Amino acid sequence: MKLNFILTPEDVIHFNRYHLRRSTGLFRRLFPYLIFLGFVVYVLYNSWNDLRWTTLAVILITAFLFFLLILGNQALLRWHVNRIIKTNPSLTGEREIELDGQKLYYRFRDREQAYNLGDLVKVDENKHAIYIFDVRQTAIIVPLRAFSSEQEKETFLGRVQTQ
Repeated sequence: MKLNFILTPEDVIHFNRYHLRRSTGLFRRLFPYLIFLGFVVYVLYNSWNDLRWTTLAVILITAFLFFLLILGNQALLRWHVNRIIKTNPSLTGEREIELDGQKLYYRFRDREQAYNLGDLVKVDENKHAIYIFDVRQTAIIVPLRAFSSEQEKETFLGRVQTQ
């Protein structure tokens, strides 16, 4: 089985988002929201008897700034990944994956890497791609658009995961 596709910067960004979400604990992801909730409760508690429109304005402005901080974090991730791709353009471009017996061949830019299917650590999938991990933090990214059908994707996953 052979797959040919083009790995785009957007695919690399999706992988980094996926990796960040998977590598951080639930508490660490919820911590900023808990801080904001604590701030709102504190302000409302201290001003409940004398609630004014200015208090509500402070809460709304803080909520807006908090929202910008979250959006800024996503924009910062995108900027950082694009900067890495500019310094190392081989991270994107044409790719070929071939499954041949017990081996997976990954070809790009006149390079070829061979993996024993039994040596792969993990295969995971989300709504954007399939990630084939050879070590904990390095993965082969296979965008879902590389497959012509759902059946082809399932066949590929079955061959990679059964080893």
